[in-house]
Amino acid sequence: MEARGWLVLKHLEQLRRWNETPGHPLFGRVDLSKVALVGHSRGGRAMSLAFKFNSMSGYSGPDGRYEKFDFGFGIRTVAGIASYDDYLFQGNRGPELTDVDYLAVFGSHDLDVFYPSALRTYFGVRFSPASGFHMKQAFCIYRATHAGFNSMCGYDLSFPLRLLVNNRNNLHPEDQRQATCVVVVNFIEASIRGNRRAIAEVRDYRLLGAGLPYNYYMSLAEFSDERIIEDFEEEEVPEGKGKEIFVEEQVFKTVDRTPQGNRALRIKTEGDTLRYDFAIPDSLGLPSPGALTMDVYNHMVRRPDFIVEAEFADGTVTRSRLSDYSSVPPRFEYHPEKGGISVLRFSRNYDEMGETIEIPAAFRLSDGSPLTRISVLVPPETDIAIDNIRLRGPRQQFPIPFRKPR
Repeated sequence: MEARGWLVLKHLEQLRRWNETPGHPLFGRVDLSKVALVGHSRGGRAMSLAFKFNSMSGYSGPDGRYEKFDFGFGIRTVAGIASYDDYLFQGNRGPELTDVDYLAVFGSHDLDVFYPSALRTYFGVRFSPASGFHMKQAFCIYRATHAGFNSMCGYDLSFPLRLLVNNRNNLHPEDQRQATCVVVVNFIEASIRGNRRAIAEVRDYRLLGAGLPYNYYMSLAEFSDERIIEDFEEEEVPEGKGKEIFVEEQVFKTVDRTPQGNRALRIKTEGDTLRYDFAIPDSLGLPSPGALTMDVYNHMVRRPDFIVEAEFADGTVTRSRLSDYSSVPPRFEYHPEKGGISVLRFSRNYDEMGETIEIPAAFRLSDGSPLTRISVLVPPETDIAIDNIRLRGPRQQFPIPFRKPR
């Protein structure tokens, strides 16, 4: 895998030589200060490693040989399509990516990389305060397969295992590739060119409108200009809460339930509405919040709904309902068996994929008074997890194109 990442950088190195060679067709035409790397499957992991190698002075291989590096390209974007995380089976998350725009695209019906392993890379991306504006996105396409991302591939599984798989409900490969193309190109447009409309479409993929084929999608997105209120990474058990509210390690629905490398607050209600409060720290450094943002993981076969309550220093309390501003799809279930025959360890009902939602209206009545508390009120018969409660500043708003509801 490391050799693939190194080979990508050697190609860029050759492009740099041509760009600096007078008389060459590419002389002065390649901008290596704005580079986006895109890879599929193992190529997705190779792009992450290429980004790591790009800033290193050298690398010692498994055989002990030392390879000196002198790359230093302006890699701004890394995108992995159905990326394979080979570090998953080594008991760790793998190399963390810092100060780069990262995109992960994967399908819910992938039976090659049969868990969204790119989520482990997504959760490991970090932004330092002095690095400027950065973003990351994890985009899940319902009914998309591994082979469908590539027109040269046929099936996720080789013969005869593929005979045991029900492929009837899979998304058409052309629709799958169109959705992928739209999301990847839009992300690069936002990352490389800083297009404000494209950035808004990363934040809310519904703005892409008819560019996406008619289907279910889920998207997690995080930006460096947001301020985290709570991410649940260090909290063991929420103090003073019952058995219905607890912090849990999110896992892939594989046989060994491999951790995703992330923790979230699980809220399961039965007969009563449950409430959870988040105090706003004074050190948040966001005097004029524009919206509340959080990641919601739906464990139900229906769309969830809940209320967000905001309290300000002047005593003003506002309430906003999720369904008035955003929507979280039902969990993406998948039953690949044909005729009740289990396909070894590939069978699972669903993986814990989340949706980033924004509720801007909670702050419209504040009159500039400091925000002191955020509360989430979850109605009965609900099973969700929430994570990365954060605030963002005001941004330009774009209308969401109308689409006939499902």
